[in-house]
Amino acid sequence: MAAIKVKIATGIMILQYQRSRFSKNCISAICPLCNIEPEDMTHFILKCEKLSSIRNRFMQELKSLLVDCNKPPLLIQELFDDKENLLHLIIDCTSYHFLTYKEQVRIETLTRGLCYKLYHKRLLLMSEGREFRKSFSELVVLKSFFNNVPIACLSGTLTGKHINALSKQLLISNFKVLTCIITDLQSVQPRFRLVFTTTVVGMGFDPPSVTQVIHCKPPRSLTNYLQEIGRAGRRGQMSTATLYYTNMDLAKNLPGIQDDILCYCRHKACYRECLLEIFGYKKSSNSPEGCLCCSFCSLQCRCENCQLVRVVDEMNL
Repeated sequence: MAAIKVKIATGIMILQYQRSRFSKNCISAICPLCNIEPEDMTHFILKCEKLSSIRNRFMQELKSLLVDCNKPPLLIQELFDDKENLLHLIIDCTSYHFLTYKEQVRIETLTRGLCYKLYHKRLLLMSEGREFRKSFSELVVLKSFFNNVPIACLSGTLTGKHINALSKQLLISNFKVLTCIITDLQSVQPRFRLVFTTTVVGMGFDPPSVTQVIHCKPPRSLTNYLQEIGRAGRRGQMSTATLYYTNMDLAKNLPGIQDDILCYCRHKACYRECLLEIFGYKKSSNSPEGCLCCSFCSLQCRCENCQLVRVVDEMNL
């Protein structure tokens, strides 16, 4: 408990007021817990409403301790009416000469407990929602460098608790929640042309106008891959699926990685045919051929476009 109090007293514990100064006011100094006033040491220890349940109990104990020490009621009242003196008493009671050594020890023990409880209560409140999309919290750093650039957090699985926590986590006052992305993508002519998403769209989502799905690395199984690329071409229109990977993405010791996706990535024949055969299907007579089929088949394609590309490549143009 003593270590926590030392952090608070010496400024090692960074409050929102310090964050604002370090970022040259690009980050708001307003308390992320109560959103009322700047969060400095006085606000944190004596004012923040979200910490009042802990503070009130300790303040009552501190007042009772001073009464037990036979301190004049007028002196006690003056200490508690003046926030600066009260903060000084909590942080360093040794400078008050009307207190004996034993009284200072008792007050020091009590105030260490107060600082410890306040610190962990703040930590608990600040961590609410952080288990959801941990990378969202890093947007605060970007905001300090690009203060006038709008920030957008895209998610299809936000709960009410997460929505309430995000504004405090991102330290943004004019926080708005937009629910139009999924609705727009389900229309025949969506406004959004490019969407970065997680596997949340793998099931239960029917976007009729998606024509291209790009994976930056392989999913954990071939079943997941088939579900996710199946979001494209829902109306029968020509669509493409692109899968990027490196040797590091194909390591067998990756958590949850399945052998079927590893074999698929290392396959040296038609990828479309491989994918269909694994799930018990065969290529139909009207299936695309050559460069319209897959990357492997495009190497053997002899259509005019592919031959022209090869000629240009040979000429180093």
